Amino acid sequence: MRLRPRTWIALAVVGALGAGGVWLHLHRSQPAQQAQRLLADVRRINAPPGALVRALRSVGLCKRPDASPLVHETIEKLTRLGPPAVPTLLAALDDPDQQTRVVAIHALGLIGDRRAFEPLMASIRGEGPGPAYAAYDAIGFLRDRRAVEPLIEILNTDTTGNWFWAALALAHIGDERARAPLLAKLEAGRVEARQGSTSSSFVGIAGALLILDEQFTTDLLVEAADDETPAIRV
Repeated sequence: MRLRPRTWIALAVVGALGAGGVWLHLHRSQPAQQAQRLLADVRRINAPPGALVRALRSVGLCKRPDASPLVHETIEKLTRLGPPAVPTLLAALDDPDQQTRVVAIHALGLIGDRRAFEPLMASIRGEGPGPAYAAYDAIGFLRDRRAVEPLIEILNTDTTGNWFWAALALAHIGDERARAPLLAKLEAGRVEARQGSTSSSFVGIAGALLILDEQFTTDLLVEAADDETPAIRV
């Protein structure tokens, strides 16, 4: 049976659409597969060594590999994959390997996709300081203003040192709502230093304020240089 020209055209259109769908599926799946391979490399280098390697290390014949270059390189590569890699990275937040979770968290913050906001906020309350500190850093890079109020609450109430990471995240987000709480924390740090306590609060908040408003904070630090307390002058 001979097909009419219109039928040929219709078949050609359907074929093109089908081919385009296949191409789109493959194009979208490639970043996810690449992200999985990159995370697998991080997971592999952190895997517990076998008995032979442990024995060689015990007598100094085998050194523990430095994972730092691989970690930084992997974060850069994951970031370049962009939003298509986000679902894979979000799934990696539940990985049993802590370093893999940290890598995924950093990459999510640098990619800047808003889908990462809620999982990253959950990560700051998760187990282990490594993923939590990475999550504060990532939230700062994400610059999602929904984080401002929860971070201010941590700044005002935390007694474990997480206030410092919250301060840095607030500074990177750059919302003016953070200025007053940061200044209040700075003044509290000044009082602590004058009472003979550590000056770490004053120094830490001053660093965050420099990110938020460099000129304003520089003026404050110039004034602090004449303070009667040596710890503040330093």
